[in-house]
Parts: sequence; C-alpha cells; structure tokens
Amino acid sequence: MKNYFILALLLIICSLIISSCGGGDGDKVIQLSTLSTPTPTNPSQTGYIIIKVKWPQSNISENEVISSYEEEKDLIASMPSDAKLIYFDIIDINGNPFSPSINAMILYPQNDEVKIDLIPCAKVIVRAKTYDTDSADPTLTSHLISIAEQKVEIKAGYNKVDLALGDYQISLTPATPGPSDNCDSVINTNLSIVYPTPTGTPAPAPSSHPVENRQINFAVESIKYIGTEPGITPKLEDIVIEPTQLPLDGTGAGKVKVTAKIKPIKTTIKATLDGTNVTNTCNLEIKDTTLLIFIPKGNLK
Repeated sequence: MKNYFILALLLIICSLIISSCGGGDGDKVIQLSTLSTPTPTNPSQTGYIIIKVKWPQSNISENEVISSYEEEKDLIASMPSDAKLIYFDIIDINGNPFSPSINAMILYPQNDEVKIDLIPCAKVIVRAKTYDTDSADPTLTSHLISIAEQKVEIKAGYNKVDLALGDYQISLTPATPGPSDNCDSVINTNLSIVYPTPTGTPAPAPSSHPVENRQINFAVESIKYIGTEPGITPKLEDIVIEPTQLPLDGTGAGKVKVTAKIKPIKTTIKATLDGTNVTNTCNLEIKDTTLLIFIPKGNLK
C-alpha cells in the first residue's frame, strides 16, 4: 500500500510540473473560446506564438499592422482598413490540420492580442484570414478580405512570425472614351488587395488579387481653367461624373464617365472605397474639342 501511495504522489507531482510549462512567461494573454490546441505528451516539444494586432482607425490614413514581434517597432505588415475579425489556423507543412485543430480568433475591437500555445516543434504553416465582419463564424466566405500565411519552424518557447495581411489599392486609369460613351474621358477603375514586402526573414508576400462587388465613390477634388479667355472661373459642378457611386463587377473592375462643361480644364478626381478611408486620385486634362467647320464662300444655300 505504501508503494501505491508513493506512486500516486509522484504522478500528481509530474502532472503539476507538466501543467505549469509555458504559463510563467508574464506576457499578457487573451485566451479566446475559439482557441483549440492539442495536449502533447511532452510539452518541452511544443512552442507558442503571441499575435498582437493594431486595429485600423477610420480617421487615420495609414497602413495598420499585425505581428507576433514583441517590439512595437517591428510591426511591419499592413491590414485592410475595414478588418473586423482575424482567424488563425496552424496547420502542418503539407497543409493538413492538426487533430485536434489549432486555431484562434481576434475580434474588433475587444481583442488586440492572442496566444496560440502547444504548437508541435516542427515546420508548420501559420495562416491568417481577415474578414470585414465581426461575426465569429469564419465560414462567411462572402466577407473574406485577404489570406496570408507563413511557414515557420516552431521551436520550444516563443516563436516570431510576420504576417502581411495586405491592404486595399484603388487603381485609376484615364482612357479615351469609346464612340458610345458620350463623354470627354473615362476612368477605368480596379480594386485589389496588395501585400507589402515584409522585412527580416518571413515568407514572401502573396500576389495581389482583385476584390469584387464593392463600391467606389467618386468626387471632384479640384478644377482649373487652362484656356486663354479672361474671366472664366470654373466650379466643381462644371465636372460631371457618371456614376458617382460605382459598383464594381465580379472582377473588381468598373468605369466612370467624366464630362466637362467648361474647357480646356485640369481636374483632380478622388475615388474612395465605400465605408473606408482608402482613397486614390486621378488627374485629367480635358481640352476643347470643338469642331470648326469652314464652308467656302458662295456655297451657302
């Protein structure tokens, strides 16, 4: 009986030692209910990452960041400005989920940090999906903005990860109108997610991809008369944009028509992604294209 008691005592002590591993790092940790991690037989063969997020602010026109680096100066990646939820998956190097799965979620604005613990010490893929909804359902693919991932060799303890989540880019390309456009100029518009080039030694940034079915709002920002007639002062209303609210198609593309009531002029057109502070501008020079017809004397009827 004494031997059984000693054996039971040893098992309790071992259990306490195992459960205490990785819990005394002093870092602020937000464990989410969506976090699911396996329980390894040997915790010394696992590592962890701490994801820290600086959420985009609607009144700040700059790239925002996500990183697992401990120093704020190392926060380098950008994030779409309407991001509301980030879902993380840790999968094996072949793209297969662990069993049980290792995942976590960060919601705007209540969370800005999460610790993903008990990751096997092996080469894994850290994948992050950004959504424009605060719903906790990561299957809402219609709200998916961007996907980024990085291959990481997990070592025991803390591991650094950089994830470039990308940001919106509005491309504006002036073009000559077609015969049926009945305007002075057209602006071909494209919306895409582009990814910054990370510093250090993270994985290469993903390729850009189009963002479909969003709305771009257009407005005249400035206008200047460049003709020779004196006393002409054009107003912003002298530039007509059609439509001012452009719905993009399934390829993230669209076109607006621009017509000037006074010519020749230079004008700046501003495009804004609806619901965000993502903008771009396009400069146009619209010349006077009035056709002068000279009729020889004597041919008037």
